[in-house]
Amino acid sequence: SGTTGVKEGGFVLLIINKRNSHYWSRFFRDLNNHEAGPNLNIETIIPFQDHVWLILRKTKQAQAITFFDGEHFIKQMITTNKGSEVKAVLDYEGFIGEYRKTNSPHRTKIKYSDLVFSRFNLTAKRWFMPSFAGKPLSSFTSYYYGERPSNKTKKIKMVDVFTYPKKSSGGLDYKNIPWTQMPPGTHKTTSIRKINKSCLLISLTMKDLNPVWFEYENKPIYVNPRTIALEVDNEKALGLFLEFQLLEKHTQEQLKHLETNRRSMGYSFNEIKESLKIKLPSLKKQQEYINEVVNKKIK
Repeated sequence: SGTTGVKEGGFVLLIINKRNSHYWSRFFRDLNNHEAGPNLNIETIIPFQDHVWLILRKTKQAQAITFFDGEHFIKQMITTNKGSEVKAVLDYEGFIGEYRKTNSPHRTKIKYSDLVFSRFNLTAKRWFMPSFAGKPLSSFTSYYYGERPSNKTKKIKMVDVFTYPKKSSGGLDYKNIPWTQMPPGTHKTTSIRKINKSCLLISLTMKDLNPVWFEYENKPIYVNPRTIALEVDNEKALGLFLEFQLLEKHTQEQLKHLETNRRSMGYSFNEIKESLKIKLPSLKKQQEYINEVVNKKIK
């Protein structure tokens, strides 16, 4: 290990690929097994266009992490001669000058526990996210796993989050979901789940979460692991209201800050539950909003 032999007060600089940064949560979890641990802690994080600097310091007690927005100092992007690679040009003078300021607006403090909670999201926009009004999804929804298919299941209504049919008035259009045959023995190995409750469906791999409300009427649907089903507390929120609200500008602006740095588009479910805020008026006001949106859709 490159961290072996680090003395008390000493530091290590790691330069990692931003797209693979979520794997580093495992690295830091396992760091205590190394000879340099368990006191090698993240002191500073500086993200750039496609890589991140992590400064680790060996200390007896972990401190709050300094997060400095290196992305802000990228002044242009250039294409290499081969045309297949784009590189960032950094304003080094501006970067160094601002980094030396302890009160820089490009510097903030974050907790290691928050970093883990975000699944190691190292994008600057996440940690400089402004405060939004509303309540977190977790305060009026709960994750619903569903049920595994039984060995008697022959055909199912499978919801593909990329192409599912929606009613013009909002909500999942059950009757237009095609039937899919279930081969014998599929129930033993499949990861799909049966949803037999009214739920809000979202996809963490879609840029806008692709929300749709499923109103259960004694006819189940089936989803794959890419689709998250959320039960809604109907004393606090209406499912169709949430479907429409998740597509509103107020919510979509938050999602821009919560995007992760993975190779494909994605969000941390923890972050979506706890950091995405929805404004919840009374149930009467929610219904009025639904009626207004539906009328516009029908017109």
